[in-house]
Amino acid sequence: YPYSSHRFLVTIDGFGDPNSFQAGFQEISGLNTEITIAEYRNGNDKANHVLKVAGIYKIGDITCKRGITIVNIRSLRMLMAYGFLHRIFEVFDRHKTPVDMVSTSEVSVSLTIDQAQMLGEIQAELSKIAEVSVTPGQAILCLVGEAIRDTPGASARVFGALARAGIPVKMISQGASRLNLS
Repeated sequence: YPYSSHRFLVTIDGFGDPNSFQAGFQEISGLNTEITIAEYRNGNDKANHVLKVAGIYKIGDITCKRGITIVNIRSLRMLMAYGFLHRIFEVFDRHKTPVDMVSTSEVSVSLTIDQAQMLGEIQAELSKIAEVSVTPGQAILCLVGEAIRDTPGASARVFGALARAGIPVKMISQGASRLNLS
């Protein structure tokens, strides 16, 4: 067998191909468990390259950043007030405090920071233009994988796992990335 680190050779049928193929696995566990195979190596092929199963995507990495503070900012003015975001980010800029993640609606903004040294000053300044609440001791969970945005059910799987673990979701951000969900 060409892959010394892969101890199992499994014959797999399907995936729209009338021919079955063989794939090598390092570990197999969970009897009576349904799995989805996203990548495989052809066990009969001496070439060392990964083959992808069409239409199946995988999450490459999950990272957790702890020690995060959530800042919730709600406009004191009604809808259609322009310049609100500009004023908020100007405050963080003046206090040289980077913002990690942002989630917005028309009259409110939630954002995260990991440097809370200037938080008192920031909160006092923002309180002149908005209602401000702060939640320290939070974490950002970030999933990185190909086409997360285009994969039906990817978000549901993540939020379902968090719900089963009893972890509340306080912010969601995907931005323009097809590769990231935080």
